[in-house]
Parts: sequence; C-alpha cells; structure tokens
Amino acid sequence: MSTASTYYTSIDDVLNFLSLSSGDVDANALIKAIQMAEAQIEAESYTCFAGKPCVSTLEYHSLTTWLGGIWMGAGIPIHLGHKPVRRILRFELFNGSNWLNMLNYPEGRVSGWWWCKYEDAVCYIQTLWWYQGGNEVRIQYEYGYNELPGYVRELATLLSARNYILMERNRLSMLESTQSISFDRVVEAIDAVVPSLMARIRGVGIATGLVG
Repeated sequence: MSTASTYYTSIDDVLNFLSLSSGDVDANALIKAIQMAEAQIEAESYTCFAGKPCVSTLEYHSLTTWLGGIWMGAGIPIHLGHKPVRRILRFELFNGSNWLNMLNYPEGRVSGWWWCKYEDAVCYIQTLWWYQGGNEVRIQYEYGYNELPGYVRELATLLSARNYILMERNRLSMLESTQSISFDRVVEAIDAVVPSLMARIRGVGIATGLVG
C-alpha cells in the first residue's frame, strides 16, 4: 500500500466500509480518492482538521476605515479569512514606502506592537499609524483544528469510498459478479447520508474577514 499521507480517514477505514481487502483495490487510486475527499471537506468547511498543516493565501487587508492614531489597548483589528489560526507565517505593514515585517516586533497586547486572538482569527496592530492607502497589511498564516471530530472522519470515509467507486468502476464491476456486491447501491446509500454530515461542517472555519 502507498505511504502517502491522509488525515481525515484511513485506507483501512475505506476498505472496511466497502468490505474489500487491499488486494481488491488500486492503492494509488484509493489514496487519490481520499485526498479528493479531504479537499472537498476543506472547501466546504473553510478549514482543516486533525492537525493538517493548511496555509492561507497571502491576504491583503485595508485599514483605511480606521482614522489613524494610537489605539492603546484596543488595537486596529485585522479580520482574517480562516479560523482557527495556528501561527502567523508572514505579517507585513506598509508605511507608505516600505513593508515592515511585523514579526520582527514584539507580540503582546500590553507591550507589543501587535497580537492575535488565534481562535477567532483576528489580529490587532497597536502602534502609531501614519499611512492610509488601502491594502496596508498583507498576512499569511497556518490554520485549522488539531481535533478530528467523528462526523468529519465518517464524512471523509464515505466521500472517499464514493470517489473510489466512481474512479474504478471497471475494476469493481468484476468484484460485483463474484462477491454479490452492488456498488451502485453503495453509492446510493452514501448519497443519502452525506448531505446531513456536510451540513455540519459547512462554513465552520469561515472568519469575519473572508470575502467571496
């Protein structure tokens, strides 16, 4: 079997669900089916699970609605796109001519230049603000949950099984004739369960700043 990483379900989980053995399947196709399922879950939830290291695109944020000055204790908020945030990878502030690397400055609400509420995906700048021109902040970060809820694992297993059946229909048709399995009925059973599970994950990682 392939050793490619999967996070939300396992090869054994999918094989057990389909009542198949490792010799019945194409390992690489099964891994691809699982990875496709994980990508679908992440697209619907806007987040990741099981400690999977997901990284945001480089987000640009505007501070022009804040009229400058020193915001002691409160800070200028930057609402990020995905939650929860695990760590900040890149955080830069434009001063009118140059980008300042905020990671070179201390983090902290009391004595720092910036800080974040990681669970809520909101970062704050606490400093003298002297430039306004739009998209003054660019930031990139790692996000996602360390936990893997049972319903996410179940959904990943079902989607992976469905993906594999549709990808490997010719191979599986031979098993149907020898093992009295109807994979069409398996797909129908999966389709009956998936919508309720998908509804539980849809948008759970959307943070205030996500647009579109």
